[in-house]
Amino acid sequence: MSVDKIEEIELHLKSCSPCSQMVEEVRRIYLLLDQERQVKVNPFLYTRVKARSKLSSKTLILDQFMTYLIKPVIVAIAIFLGILFGQFNVSQTTDSEDEVEMLSENLLPPDYQESIIAYESDQ
Repeated sequence: MSVDKIEEIELHLKSCSPCSQMVEEVRRIYLLLDQERQVKVNPFLYTRVKARSKLSSKTLILDQFMTYLIKPVIVAIAIFLGILFGQFNVSQTTDSEDEVEMLSENLLPPDYQESIIAYESDQ
């Protein structure tokens, strides 16, 4: 733009209030846009990201340890204890014939008991 044209525009802006307000508004907008373009970088951002990365890798290692080592060991112990207690319980509940007969006399209805006695006497 020529110097004469710039002087003419400046003269007009001094005399015309609406135009000078509009130019001032455009200047504020450009100033605001320039400020928004400048992003302030936190100097500790890299340090925080690196610390989180190390923390998540430690948690990942712990999760893998729990999945591949501790859980199978716990399941194996539970199965072993189940088998052990199952054998212990079965060995203690083996009843003699006298106990079975005494229980059947007390628990079975009388007509059923008579049919059992008749069956045993037939044999």
